[in-house]
Amino acid sequence: MSRLTDNKLVFRGGLGALVAGVCCFTPLLVWGPAALGLAAFGAYLDRVLLSLLFLSIAMALVGLDQAKKRRGKAAREVSPEHPGA
Repeated sequence: MSRLTDNKLVFRGGLGALVAGVCCFTPLLVWGPAALGLAAFGAYLDRVLLSLLFLSIAMALVGLDQAKKRRGKAAREVSPEHPGA
């Protein structure tokens, strides 16, 4: 993956985790459907949002790991393995 793709993966994973985290830990997501008469769907929101939260965090961690590997590879290509030789 390219550096740009790694950055996009980290950004989208972080954004998804933020949105899912806010929705999981605030009652606003329950109040909205309840006001529309759809309170029965509130029982399923935790399953969906917690899954989304964990998936988003995993996506951000994969992007960070790939970016770290890319930086390490670039550093090895620039500096010689045996500087004294």
